[in-house]
Amino acid sequence: AIKSTALMRLYMLFQFLRRSDVGIKLNQLDADYPNNNCILGFHKLEVEQPTFNLKVREFVNNNKIWHGISRNRDLKKPTWVVYELLRQIGVRPQKHCRGPKEHDPDPKDFMYATRYAFCKETLIKNRHRLQVDGIARGRHGRNDPLPSPLPHYTHEDGHVPFHAVDMSSAVGGVHYMPVVGVAMGGVAELPMHQSNHHMLAG
Repeated sequence: AIKSTALMRLYMLFQFLRRSDVGIKLNQLDADYPNNNCILGFHKLEVEQPTFNLKVREFVNNNKIWHGISRNRDLKKPTWVVYELLRQIGVRPQKHCRGPKEHDPDPKDFMYATRYAFCKETLIKNRHRLQVDGIARGRHGRNDPLPSPLPHYTHEDGHVPFHAVDMSSAVGGVHYMPVVGVAMGGVAELPMHQSNHHMLAG
């Protein structure tokens, strides 16, 4: 099972990356090979720095769900938690693509790259960390076969943010969209408010 905190963070990050003010320059989808896109709906992402890095920091600092179990501690490296989550879904910064040197906050801040790309090998290597007790179990199960492709429901702007299975269940006024990420190793649920149903088309 996928950790509930990871699912909520993925959903929040999905929303964040579709904001117009965070420095996204290019959100490229591989339309010919849908399995070559990450669960957030892109194959390549190009961003403007330092805008993107600053917005990620603001995003994490203002949302306590990123702040650990107690959710009452500030993070010394707020961008690290986003980088780690992206790595778990197969997204990594491309080499030799850092932002302007004069604004570089830290050579080890991987959210200061200007280009990110989905890599299936990275996903298979790190997806276990999304699962309950996955970190404790380590690499066991990393090489499980990829799940069979599911019917695609397309975002109104042409993106395929998730592999949708069903939209039928609802809990406490919040609809849940069972989804399976490419090679995530199983079905998970991301919360979708009723007002966001237009994001998917049958």
